Amino acid sequence: TEALADLAEIKSGVAIRDGELFTTSSGRVWGIHNNSVHPVSGPGVVNISSLEYKVLIQAKKYGKDKAIITLNHLEKKKILDPEQIKRTKAILKLMKDKK
Repeated sequence: TEALADLAEIKSGVAIRDGELFTTSSGRVWGIHNNSVHPVSGPGVVNISSLEYKVLIQAKKYGKDKAIITLNHLEKKKILDPEQIKRTKAILKLMKDKK
């Protein structure tokens, strides 16, 4: 995938480094924090809130059904706005379910 190609550029030293940020030939910018690499900006990168991220991690650990229940609760309580709900549901649809 494109992300794997970006990571290979970072690992091989081809990506342009500026402090803890790396810009790859794809135009994506990646950051390193606590030995973890994460996308920051560029083509295909979607910025999400920490709460949206927690819902996605829940889906990865416990399955999408549990994450949807949490997301519906957050929607009902108006903790996440409609745009955040829509975005998180779209990302959940792209994820493989835990088996």
